[in-house]
Amino acid sequence: MSRRWRRLKNWPGDRLPIGTIFRLPMADYQSHESPLDLMLVKHLKYEHELWWMVVSGYKAGLTLLGGVPSGWIADDGPVKFIWTRVAYKEWRRRVYPSPRDELRVNVGGYPPGMIWPTTRNVLLWHRLDRSADARIDRGSVLRARNCAVVGFEPTVDLMLMENNDSPSRYSLLVTTGRRVGHVLCDLPQEALFPGLTYAMSAHWLARHWRQAVIDSPPEAVRVIGGYPPGVRIDRVKP
Repeated sequence: MSRRWRRLKNWPGDRLPIGTIFRLPMADYQSHESPLDLMLVKHLKYEHELWWMVVSGYKAGLTLLGGVPSGWIADDGPVKFIWTRVAYKEWRRRVYPSPRDELRVNVGGYPPGMIWPTTRNVLLWHRLDRSADARIDRGSVLRARNCAVVGFEPTVDLMLMENNDSPSRYSLLVTTGRRVGHVLCDLPQEALFPGLTYAMSAHWLARHWRQAVIDSPPEAVRVIGGYPPGVRIDRVKP
């Protein structure tokens, strides 16, 4: 499978959809790792708002303050796109102080089932149902396989993200496939790791996966620490 990065200033279309990844080659080293990936995301509860979500590095799962300015949104029905030229023109002032000419975009999120070399910054994949005593931290990726839900691919990646509107303050964001960029579900307070307010319980998720998250076998779910900065998505093995 081949996917191509393009510079934002050279993007051929006038719109960019939900789930687009914006890669910043040079981020603020005091706040984020370089390169930094931001994803354009939408919560199901807020039909007219879009947000920037950090999806790589140690701050993955956090939203940038302020959200997407309303003037960027190409609103001709359900909110699904932003205007390309407006994003390019106002990027440094409204989103992130990085060189806009080096900013690259990739439509469609991360490829379903993608693999990458394991580095010291990324945990090894492990089975969710064999991690009964483990906690799952913000930014972790849960890969659901053999998914049986209409509208989703058989393999779906979900990222644990902070969300103050969720009972537990955490939700799961779809980062691959046709539903990329949408928040799949909010997690209840019971899903929190015992004694902590900033991590989920792998034991709870394994027991309630089909009911609370998505219809796929919990024994087929794999967990990893997150997407590493600069992960290759232009050439991957699905």
